[in-house]
Amino acid sequence: MLAPFLNVPSKHIRQDAARVLLHVGASLTTLNILAGGSTAFTRDVVSGGNAITEEIQRQLGVSQEEAEAYKCGGAASPDDPNRPRHSCPTKWCR
Repeated sequence: MLAPFLNVPSKHIRQDAARVLLHVGASLTTLNILAGGSTAFTRDVVSGGNAITEEIQRQLGVSQEEAEAYKCGGAASPDDPNRPRHSCPTKWCR
């Protein structure tokens, strides 16, 4: 059952619906499409969160730390009290 992992009550997920799982790691993104309870398609893409951070850094001309903070919560400074708190696993988002 996916509902516990998606933080969605199972009553809101149709059992016959296709599901997409996307895991964005530091350097690898994995896409998995489930249909009828089985994997219908899976693909690993050699790009991940580090590439996103680098692109934010390049586009905005900010430091790596600021780019990571933008990616994880929207505020440039990890110390900004207005920055949203959430479950981003990197050290910059805590």
